Amino acid sequence: MINNPKVDSVAEKPKAVTSKQSEQAASPEPTPAPPVSRNQYPITFNLTSTAPFHLHDRHRYLQEQDLYKCASRDSLSSLQQLAHTPNGSTRKKYIVEDQSPYSSENPVIVTSSYNHTVCTNYLKPRMQFTGYQISGYKRYQVTVNLKTVDLPKKDCTSLSPHLSGFLSIRGLTNQHPEISTYFEAYAVNHKELGFLSSSWKDEPVLNEYKATDQTDLEHWINFPSFRQLFLMSQKKRSQLN
Repeated sequence: MINNPKVDSVAEKPKAVTSKQSEQAASPEPTPAPPVSRNQYPITFNLTSTAPFHLHDRHRYLQEQDLYKCASRDSLSSLQQLAHTPNGSTRKKYIVEDQSPYSSENPVIVTSSYNHTVCTNYLKPRMQFTGYQISGYKRYQVTVNLKTVDLPKKDCTSLSPHLSGFLSIRGLTNQHPEISTYFEAYAVNHKELGFLSSSWKDEPVLNEYKATDQTDLEHWINFPSFRQLFLMSQKKRSQLN
């Protein structure tokens, strides 16, 4: 018997194909994995990151937009100068010519929670002032944030503090880079509460703010306007004597 190699090789090919098809039928094709739901991996935010606009900055930005911000140069004259400067800045709509009834000859009735108190265009709740405190050769940055403003009208006062807020100072000590202090204050430019607290009425609330005449003068003499008036009054007294 003569073997024909061509015939044998042709006969082997169907066997190979048949065996391969049987193996594929025995092992089914793997089903594709379902798509991963997006809810399975929630997005997280790192609040401690140094991104240019994270959640803390956003809250601070929105809060600052509600403030009547006014960065002064340590004096009322600078505020008055800003009021008459047509620079179109955001401060102009808050600092304008003062038309309030505060200390006016004919006070206008102002609708507020207190009928005997009023705000001015230069002092309002949530205003902010920045400046510097100079002590010797050192200079510290100071920020004052007003919380409440209830200034008295002419010939009228209130036992509640006329001003309250927070005073913050930076760079005072290395251990505490910034120190904030809550303060309460009274306006002293009318008959009821003079510059010398010894002349105030004997009220339990007011007695906490009283000091000696020497202490009051040492404080008020730091203001140029008061210093000028005080020296003029001293000069008139010497002439009368």
